[in-house]
Amino acid sequence: MGFIKGIINAVADPRLFFMLAVLALVVHGLEARGDRVERRRLRPARPARACSSCSATFDPNFRLIVTKPDNVPIVGLIFLLVFFVWYSIREAVLNDRRIAAGKGPIEKEESDRVWVWPDLVYTELISLILCSVVLIVWSIFLKAPLEQPANPANTPNPSKAPW
Repeated sequence: MGFIKGIINAVADPRLFFMLAVLALVVHGLEARGDRVERRRLRPARPARACSSCSATFDPNFRLIVTKPDNVPIVGLIFLLVFFVWYSIREAVLNDRRIAAGKGPIEKEESDRVWVWPDLVYTELISLILCSVVLIVWSIFLKAPLEQPANPANTPNPSKAPW
C-alpha cells in the first residue's frame, strides 16, 4: 500500500502532473483523425478504476478525510466533475456517430423552442427552492466545526474565519 501511495504522490507533484497532462493532450491531438477525435480511446479501463477505488477505501485515513464536514462539498464537486465530463464525452461520441451515419447532430433535431417566460423562470424557481432546501437540511445534519465566540483580546495565530 505504501508503494502505491508513493507512486501517486510522485505523479501528483504539480510540475510532473502538468507536464504529463500536456504530454497526454499532445498525444491525444496527434491521434486525431481529421476534424474528428476518436473519443472511444479515452475510456479508462474498468479494472483500473475498480482497483483505485478499492485501494483508496482500504486506507484508514481516507474515510476520516473524506467525511470531515469541511471536505464533504469538495468530494461532492469531484463526483459532479467526473459525472459531467463523462456525460459530455458520451454526448460527443453519440453526435460523432450520428454525423458519421449521415444525420445531423442531436441539437438540430430539437426544433421545438422553449421560451424564457414562463417555462425557464418556473424551472429556475423550482431549482432554487430545491437547492435551498438541500442546503438547509445539509447544514442541519453536518455540524460546522465552530470555535468559541470571537474574543478581541485573544486573537488566534493564524487568524481563521468563523466557518
